[in-house]
Amino acid sequence: MNLEFNHPYKYKDLCEVLGLERKSGSAQRTQLSHLKQEYKIEKINKHYIIYEKYDNLEKIEQMTYHKHKAYIEPMLYMMLASSPNNVIKVDMKQLMTSLAVVNENFFYAKWNLEKTDMLLTGKSDGGLNLFIQDSDPMLRRIIKSVLKEMESECLIHINEIPMFAKKYKGQDNKWYTVTYEINKEEEYPVFLEAKRQMLKKYNVKKITELDFFQQSEAKHYIEDILKEKLGVEYFYYSYEIILNKVGIQDVIVSQFDEYRTAFNKYIQNKVLTSERKHIKMLSDSDKKTYVDALIDVNTKVNVKNEESV
Repeated sequence: MNLEFNHPYKYKDLCEVLGLERKSGSAQRTQLSHLKQEYKIEKINKHYIIYEKYDNLEKIEQMTYHKHKAYIEPMLYMMLASSPNNVIKVDMKQLMTSLAVVNENFFYAKWNLEKTDMLLTGKSDGGLNLFIQDSDPMLRRIIKSVLKEMESECLIHINEIPMFAKKYKGQDNKWYTVTYEINKEEEYPVFLEAKRQMLKKYNVKKITELDFFQQSEAKHYIEDILKEKLGVEYFYYSYEIILNKVGIQDVIVSQFDEYRTAFNKYIQNKVLTSERKHIKMLSDSDKKTYVDALIDVNTKVNVKNEESV
């Protein structure tokens, strides 16, 4: 017996055609709820009519929980599986832009708040600062949570690697910046001590106990120590991801661009409707302006060049 779309089925017949065990009570309601994530289905009187089967992206749209994980996991799998070997190195900025969590404007705006706010809204009253303060950690956590989930499923293993940046003057008398992986024997102990002094200064046991502003200040505090001790301008973290390509092959999908577009729209809506206290303080028009310019991957705004393209 084959499933026919637009055909009315009684519950027992629906179970038969889909190869499902008949259930009752709450178990039946749960079963039907799961079916609604797979099919566009309607109940009319005592009959069920299935109109179509959802594709992968349509299934995600029907989900109530874990939607960001359903979007981002397949894209990560596709990115990782394209690596020519079993190890890739990537930083959070690369992950956030590649996965369409934000666009390139976001990172420029983060370090040029007043200038960008004036360009986007014509004012510099701290609105963009509030927007970044809430959206940046929220969006980073989305990616980190999915990476941890993938690691728990033995699809990847993650090493977090501190990276240092130093400036040097070239033969043309111009200043350049070089970044490199921290030296474990000589530099790592200094880095650890700088972080320990930071924790002591703020009287906390771990940096996640600090709010956004404090974390930013704490990072600068560490960098001041590193500059004095090692001549380091700043540091950041890179992620070394070791792949289980055999396991990943089981979950790859082919719609990378479609996933990327759909996920970005989801992120835009998530930020616009966020209940986080600082974003809630912003007007709807300012939120929309920030999202359109800094998160929408199809934006025509180029804040770095101060013009629309």
